[in-house]
Amino acid sequence: MQRRWLWHAIEDLVQIVGGNVRVNEYALPGTEQLGINTVKAMEGRNAVLLANHGMLGTGRDLEEAFKVCQIVEKAAQITIFAQLIGGVVELSPDDIDGMRNFYLEAYGQKLNKEINLTS
Repeated sequence: MQRRWLWHAIEDLVQIVGGNVRVNEYALPGTEQLGINTVKAMEGRNAVLLANHGMLGTGRDLEEAFKVCQIVEKAAQITIFAQLIGGVVELSPDDIDGMRNFYLEAYGQKLNKEINLTS
């Protein structure tokens, strides 16, 4: 395993996850160091690739956490195919910030209102 992070090249990844998906430093399973390394790698993100373990996705609720995991899996598949046909083109920092803010402020608020209306 090369312990490569996922680029911020896919719109739903940057919106929902918060940017690229980093890889934490390896630590033995069940250790405090694994937790420390994971929190450090997740700073500002909702997902992390756990070196030689798997991945962890979080969210504001269980549904969003599951969506994060699905999006990371999709992004990993797209990244593999993109590398096979010439490489990954990353989104600009301005685009990343704009999409993330839209998701957190506008889109997220819209979803909250819809949920409250149908409850």
